[in-house]
Amino acid sequence: MTNENNPAHRFLPRIQEELDKLPLTNAQKERAIPAILRNVGFLDTVNGKYTDGGKLNDDSGFFDFADKIQAVVNHFKTNGLALAQYAEAASKQPAVFCLSPQTVVDNTEGMVRRFSGSDLKTKDYLQAALRQPQLFTQNVTTIASNIEDVVNHFATDGLTTKEYLQAALKRPSLFCQSSSTITANVEETVRRFADDGLIASDYLQAALKQPPLFSQSPTTIAANIEQVVKHFAANGLTTRSYLSAATKQPSLFCQSPATIISNIERVVEHFASEGLATTNYLKSAIKRPQLFIQSPTTVITNIEQVVEHFAANGLTARGYLSAAIKQPSLFCQSPATITSNVERVVERFVRDGLRLDNYLQSAIRQPSLFCQSPTTIARHIATVLEFADQGIFHPPGGLRNNAHAATIDFLLKNPGIITLADENFRLREVHQRMTHGPTDSSLLTKRRSYVEQELMRHLGHKNPAQPVPSGGFVAGSAEPTEEEARRFVLRALMHAGYIKGGSLER
Repeated sequence: MTNENNPAHRFLPRIQEELDKLPLTNAQKERAIPAILRNVGFLDTVNGKYTDGGKLNDDSGFFDFADKIQAVVNHFKTNGLALAQYAEAASKQPAVFCLSPQTVVDNTEGMVRRFSGSDLKTKDYLQAALRQPQLFTQNVTTIASNIEDVVNHFATDGLTTKEYLQAALKRPSLFCQSSSTITANVEETVRRFADDGLIASDYLQAALKQPPLFSQSPTTIAANIEQVVKHFAANGLTTRSYLSAATKQPSLFCQSPATIISNIERVVEHFASEGLATTNYLKSAIKRPQLFIQSPTTVITNIEQVVEHFAANGLTARGYLSAAIKQPSLFCQSPATITSNVERVVERFVRDGLRLDNYLQSAIRQPSLFCQSPTTIARHIATVLEFADQGIFHPPGGLRNNAHAATIDFLLKNPGIITLADENFRLREVHQRMTHGPTDSSLLTKRRSYVEQELMRHLGHKNPAQPVPSGGFVAGSAEPTEEEARRFVLRALMHAGYIKGGSLER
């Protein structure tokens, strides 16, 4: 080939001139030029042979790269497409420079139209294409089929087009990857762990949260799971339990086993002298899978800062760790939040006899007190104090002039009561007032199911296993019979959510 026919010799100056008009670095230009020249070389020949100096002239509109790029940017300007972004994407996929602006626009808008019913937005698809520039150049039918074939394959497992599109927008390579590869990846992973309880629907939901799972090798994923399980098998970790954690925290399928193992062991080693054992910490991590991936330094800090803050009030690392094992969120939650939760409750009731050291000891026994909203906890304590004021609750040892202090003391000895749901307290109040029931500690300590059944019987429904009939008195109608009135009240309590253990006849 003579210099006159060599595309690099004939067209390189023009190509460089056009690329210089765009906001590209030298490295980006150098990356794009060889691919552009290959494209030019093909277009400049007839069946691969040069004739009469080639088919292209250096003043051909084909080389108006800067104008082509700007035209696409102008078209999608209202969708947030910026010149620098699009030019950089083109440098990674140089075929973009060679296509007409209309082709790029048609490819993009064609995909958005195809999936408009699944809420695919132009702005979102453009952002995906900037990360996977092949989307600007690839045929719409091919890309759409990649999406639709995967969705159709797993439709019976609950996968929807809208969900898979959202995953693809986070992981744009999914638009381009063969649907057969994606489906094989998912099915092979599920097959490997089917005996340990993994099912396709659960794994698909995990992959939607962690889109790389769709494209990652099943062998790699299996190794990630199996190596962690093997390492901790002597501490009671099973494949089934770890898979249960991984479906809730899908990054466990992808993350390095060495990192996971280190995360667990460093925390245990740090607190070993305070009684923390690997077996117990693993059980907490299964309940709170975030612990497998969270930085050990963060977990250690979360524990130590709370203990240090309340050390003068008798809180020890051993005691707080025992609470955290029961309530694993304590390992993850901000120390500032925990300390505020505790202090706000104590400040609210200090005049009623609540002391910080006593409340902390109760929280050790009922760890949710550390992490539950102080507004909620305070409302529950105030409700029981209100019961005492109204005379429907007489705390053990409480006299008229110290009922609040006695109530606080009772609650600290029975901290689970403080965490009951709001309607649970109201159910007990309704029960006491309607049945003239107990005003001693049993008012609050009886099982909810027992209170519900007793109230249902009082209202004439002697078999809680049977639905409450719907016939009879309706509000605003004629004078009801006693039976109709009781039934009406019972159905109202069930509708309001106070009685949960029964059912209504429809």
